[in-house]
Amino acid sequence: MFQRLIIGFLLFGILFSEQRLYSAGTINTNEYRLQKLEEQLAEVRRDQLNYKIEKDVLKEGFGSTLQTLSIILTLILALFTIVGFLGVRDIATLKKDFMVEFEKLSVLRAQLEEKLKSAMASQDAMEKQYQTLLKNNSEHSSRIQLLELQEKSANMMATKQFHRALEYINIGLKNHSNDLVLLLQKAGCLSRLGDFDSAISAYNDLMIADPNNEDIVINNMELLLFQNRMDEYHKLSARFPKAISQIKDLNVYFSALESYHKGDITNLRSIITSYLSTAKPEKCVRLDKWGFSEYLVFINGRPDSKQKRLLSIFAGCLNGNMTVSEASAAIDTV
Repeated sequence: MFQRLIIGFLLFGILFSEQRLYSAGTINTNEYRLQKLEEQLAEVRRDQLNYKIEKDVLKEGFGSTLQTLSIILTLILALFTIVGFLGVRDIATLKKDFMVEFEKLSVLRAQLEEKLKSAMASQDAMEKQYQTLLKNNSEHSSRIQLLELQEKSANMMATKQFHRALEYINIGLKNHSNDLVLLLQKAGCLSRLGDFDSAISAYNDLMIADPNNEDIVINNMELLLFQNRMDEYHKLSARFPKAISQIKDLNVYFSALESYHKGDITNLRSIITSYLSTAKPEKCVRLDKWGFSEYLVFINGRPDSKQKRLLSIFAGCLNGNMTVSEASAAIDTV
C-alpha cells in the first residue's frame, strides 16, 4: 500500500515535471513568437511612420508647389485683368492723349522749323554780309595797291626812269589788266623808250577798254605815222573823222609826217610854208596840250636827210621853240 503510494507520488512527480517542462517550453515558444510579432509590429509601425513622413513631405512639397503655381497664376490673371481693364477702359483716352501730344509735337515741330528757317536766313544774311565785307576789304586793299603802283610808276616816269616804271606797271596789270591809267602809262613808257610797235599794241588795248576816247585814238595815230603804218593810220582816221580836228593844226602836223615818210620834200616844204604864212609870228605853243617828247625820240632815231631837217624845223615852231621868222629862215637853208 505504502509502495503504491510511493510509486503514485513518483508517477505524479514525473508527470508533474513533464507537465512543467512542457508548459515551460510552451511558454518559451509563445514568448518567442510574441517577440517576433512585436518586432514585426514595430517594423510595420516604423514603415507606417516612414510612409506617413514621406506622405507629409510630399503633401507639403506638392502643397507648396501648388500654392506657388496658384500665386503665379493669380498674378498672371490679375495682370491680364488689369491690362485688359485698362486697355478697354483707357484706349479712347490714350488715343485722345496721343492725338493731343501729336498735335503739340506738330506745332512744336512747325515752330522749330520756322526758327530754323529764320536762323538759316540770318546765317545766310550774315554770311552774305561777311562775304560782302570781305570782298569790299579785298577790293579796297587791291585798289590801294593799284593806286600805289600808279603813283610809283608816275614818279618813275617823271624822273625819266621808264624801265623801272614799266616794272611797276606790269605788276599792276597782272591783277588789273584793263586799268586805263596803267595801260596809258605803259603806252607812254614804251613810246619814250622808242618801242613804238609795243606802244601801238598798248594803245590798241586802251581803245578796246575805252573805245570812245579820241585822245587815245590820236596818240595811236601819231605812233602809226612814226612807224609808217599808213593803212592802219587811214583806217583810224576814217573811223574817227573828228578826232584830229579837236586839236587845232594837228592835221597839218600829221600831214607833214605822212609827207616825210613818202620822201616828198616839195610837198613837205609846201605844207610847212603854208602853215607859217598864217601863224602867229611870236614864239608860242601852237598845238595846244600836245607834247613832242615821242616826236623827239622818233626824229632823233632817224638818219639825217633834208626831210628830217624840214620836219625838225616845223616841230620846233609848233612846240614854241622858234618864231615864224626863225623857222622861215631855217627852211630857206635846207
